Amino acid sequence: MQGISLKGIVVGAVVGATVAAATTALAAVHVFNLEASNTAAAKTSVTGSVNDKLLQLTNNSGGASATALGLSVAAGKPPLTVSSNTKVANLNADMVDGFEAEATPVKNKLLPLGSSGQFARGAIPGKITSLFQNQRGPLPLSGTFTTSGGNILVTASGSGYRQTNEGTIGMRVNIDGATLGVARTYTNEVGSHKAFVLTSVPLALGSGQHTLSLELLNLTAQNSGDYFSATVQEIPAAIGAGGDLLEPDDTQAQQVDACNTVGPGESFYANLSTASDQDWFRLPSDCTIATATIHLVLTGGPVMDVFDNNNGGAQVAANVTSFDHKDPTFGGDDFTIHVYSGGPKQYKFTWSFT
Repeated sequence: MQGISLKGIVVGAVVGATVAAATTALAAVHVFNLEASNTAAAKTSVTGSVNDKLLQLTNNSGGASATALGLSVAAGKPPLTVSSNTKVANLNADMVDGFEAEATPVKNKLLPLGSSGQFARGAIPGKITSLFQNQRGPLPLSGTFTTSGGNILVTASGSGYRQTNEGTIGMRVNIDGATLGVARTYTNEVGSHKAFVLTSVPLALGSGQHTLSLELLNLTAQNSGDYFSATVQEIPAAIGAGGDLLEPDDTQAQQVDACNTVGPGESFYANLSTASDQDWFRLPSDCTIATATIHLVLTGGPVMDVFDNNNGGAQVAANVTSFDHKDPTFGGDDFTIHVYSGGPKQYKFTWSFT
């Protein structure tokens, strides 16, 4: 029998063990294939410490669909998570907190204006037209403005005094001849100039040119010591002013005294914001004249019901746009008007008597 070399046995064992270990290690390696689809059953991480980008993706294609990275996730899941709130230079995002970039709300900061009166890019889009700024009277004053249509906010202020007796002083704010609101105050002194309480009125207007005018209330006087201002601001639909001149007035119990808004022969605008919205307002007897014929006119699309409060609230007209009434047996007519429509409408109400 030939002798067995112990050295050969040892070398063979070492080589065999090395090959077996290498085979086991290679069996655990996953290859990332370029220009092909890859799948993974666990998270893949790249960790390093370099003074540069740890991962660089470059796509030199000039095609319309070319990007360097695509992220796809299940519905409702974020495509990306980050661990820093540091600003990313040149990041162009279409939506921020669910808002389009042009409609992103601006919180707790002044809104910059461009030279044309438009809000600067990055602020809330819109337009401000200053018709009068601390302008001396006498009233009436009027000015024109142009709007692209939609929600606007009219703001006006002024001052005046009483020549005789204490009482209410103020001015009407009109758009295209119809009264929108009243800026007023009460004075106890004769000849003492008082500032009217600032009035801000939201409404909807059609596109084009409109005229705003300021007119003194009865028994209000003024001179060169009185100043007046008026501003019109367009408001984007996303932050629309909501409501209207008469709100809240959605039920009969909430009816508004329209006599405090307009006098005979005058008009006001109001809005029905939805198909279910409705307006209730009242013309009480102290607003009318006994034995006179009352004329009510509604334009803009809605219709009205009219109720006679001097006759137990009996309905005297239904689904009409105009109404005439004469009741000489009482000290003046007292009506409740209910306005409604099948959809959003902006209307004008006018009342007068003969």
